[in-house]
Amino acid sequence: MMSNMVFMIFGGAQPKVDCQLYTSNISLFHSKSVIEHEFASIAVEFNLICDQKVWTAYATSLQMIGVIVGAFINGQLSDSFGRRKVLVVNLCALASVCAMSAFSPNFRVFLLFRFIIGCFVGGVNTVWAVFIIENLPRAHRFWLCTLITWAPNYVVLAFIAYITAEWRILAFICALLSLPGILLLIFVIHESPHYLLQKGRLKEAIDVLTAITSWNNEPISSREIAELVAWEASKKNTAKTAITIKQNTYLDLYRTRTLAVHTIVTSFGFVAANCVTYSLVFNLSIIEGSLYVNTALSGALRYAIGIAIAVIDYTCVCAGRKIIHVGSVAVIVACLGGIVSLLHYELADIHGNLIRMFTLTSFGMTGSIFTQLSLISAELFPTPLRNLANAHGNVFSRVGSVVAPSIFELAIISPSAPYLLLTFISVIEILAILWGIPETKNKHLSDVTCERDYE
Repeated sequence: MMSNMVFMIFGGAQPKVDCQLYTSNISLFHSKSVIEHEFASIAVEFNLICDQKVWTAYATSLQMIGVIVGAFINGQLSDSFGRRKVLVVNLCALASVCAMSAFSPNFRVFLLFRFIIGCFVGGVNTVWAVFIIENLPRAHRFWLCTLITWAPNYVVLAFIAYITAEWRILAFICALLSLPGILLLIFVIHESPHYLLQKGRLKEAIDVLTAITSWNNEPISSREIAELVAWEASKKNTAKTAITIKQNTYLDLYRTRTLAVHTIVTSFGFVAANCVTYSLVFNLSIIEGSLYVNTALSGALRYAIGIAIAVIDYTCVCAGRKIIHVGSVAVIVACLGGIVSLLHYELADIHGNLIRMFTLTSFGMTGSIFTQLSLISAELFPTPLRNLANAHGNVFSRVGSVVAPSIFELAIISPSAPYLLLTFISVIEILAILWGIPETKNKHLSDVTCERDYE
């Protein structure tokens, strides 16, 4: 999934072009004195350079619009038909469409495929986040979500891109990378017990929990599991709610003032994180160094930072979700502010590597921020609304993803303008989290919606 989400790092990479020379003599297009590229992207093949380069940003934005559509639809579907089934369908479709995109005869067909790919990526991304959290014990959620994350895949993607050096082969390999996930979901991974309990499917919940505990050194007996499930069902009135409660919709996220505030703040958090992440990652080619090296470094740094923050979360009881999140975003604000200062005082040529370090550090922090926001959202909302809340956040976050590729067009006004805008967005997000979200660390996942708790 990750390789398809950020495919345009390489797929839309701009070559180095002397636009004046290219414009004056288009016959020199294939001359190395006019155009040089590390990776044969769509920009190279379809001639999307100089005054046409904006089309690569449009392709990325269209993909992100597809992600919005997929997130919106699949959040509701997974609450109706189950997390696992929806994941399998989306991953199978994603692999198929991605493979077909490798044979795009022209840029228009490529655009269509990127939109469809975005739809399925949005579906997987939305459902997977909740599916994982519902299957993890609360004390281990943060570090496990950090350990098994996108960050190392940036290094892998950079290596594959370096070996293939061409967008069509890279697209086909990205399709193949979905196969292990499909096989694991079909043959190994079970449906979420939380989802089954919430739907009143108690026998299935017992079977799943029995299968899961069989991996333990001291498995729990089926009788004990059945008693535990019956107790949970009785306590939360799961069987009754599964029959009598109406199907929840996105409007239920705004049922009370508290729910509305939680929904708006977490959704804006995703918007801010996506603005920073994708505006920086899709513009790695403008900073010092090789695109391959910068991509690999960004992934490695993201992983290292994520692990460090996860260790702090696991070992420090006083380090709650809010403290860690605010501290992480504050580092981004400091880095982006440093870039703004260097560009404002026209020191970019002298301190190009410092700007590179600030950029990679800012991007590195975002990986943990997504994990933090996913956990806050999952721990904040009850099971009937949890996946809807995550889907809502994903839908709004993709607004940031759609806008992000074009944020650096503000450099026409001033080189520091894009970074200044990202700094402002990040500061607003810090204030919103401090004001609107309670601490959620080590809280039990709620399976029912108590109106008095959300007034």
